[in-house]
Amino acid sequence: MRRMKPVLAMMVCIMGLSFGGCLFGSDDDARTIHEPAEYLPLEVGRFWRLSMPGITGGYSVRWVVTDKFTEGSQDWYEATILIMAGDIVAISLPVELAHIGDSVVMWQDGALLTLMKKPIEKGAEWGEGDTEVEITGTGITVNAQAGTFKDVISVASSMAGTQQTYWFAPGVGPVKVGIDYEGAQFQLDLEETGVN
Repeated sequence: MRRMKPVLAMMVCIMGLSFGGCLFGSDDDARTIHEPAEYLPLEVGRFWRLSMPGITGGYSVRWVVTDKFTEGSQDWYEATILIMAGDIVAISLPVELAHIGDSVVMWQDGALLTLMKKPIEKGAEWGEGDTEVEITGTGITVNAQAGTFKDVISVASSMAGTQQTYWFAPGVGPVKVGIDYEGAQFQLDLEETGVN
C-alpha cells in the first residue's frame, strides 16, 4: 500500500488537472508577464516529459499534442496525458486544449477547466465546480532537469483533498508539478520538451 500511494497521488494529480526539494527564485518586481497562451504553447507534435528527479525508471508524466481541429472559429488541440510507470503506460487520458480569448482551457470528459487566465498576477483566483485555482507566484526562476527557467508563474489548484501546484514557463509550458495527496508529497520536473 505504501508503494501505491505515490502512484495514486500521481493519478489524482493528473485527474485533478483534467478537472480542475527544488530551487525556486523569489518573485521579482522587474519580472515580465506574458499572455496566458505563452505559458502553454500548443502545436501538433509538442510534448513535455516530467519525472521525479534522481529516480531512474520511476514514474513520469508525458503530455503529447497529437492533432488540431477547428470547431466554429476556435482552434482546439487534442492531447494525451500519459502516466508512466517506467516504460509502461499506466493511464492514458485524452484531453482537448485551447487558447480562448485571455484564457487557456482544457476539455475532458464533458468538463471545461480554465487552467490560467488574465490577469496573470499573484493572488488572481477562480473556481469551477469543486476545483479552486489561484496564481500563487509570478516572475519565479525554477531549476528543473531540463534547465533553468525564468519568468515562471505558479498556479495552484485544490480539489477533493488534493493540492497541486504547476509551474509554467513562457514559451515552454509546464516545468514542474508539486502534488500533495493525503500527506504524500512529491514533485515532478521537466526532463524534456520539444516538437516532433
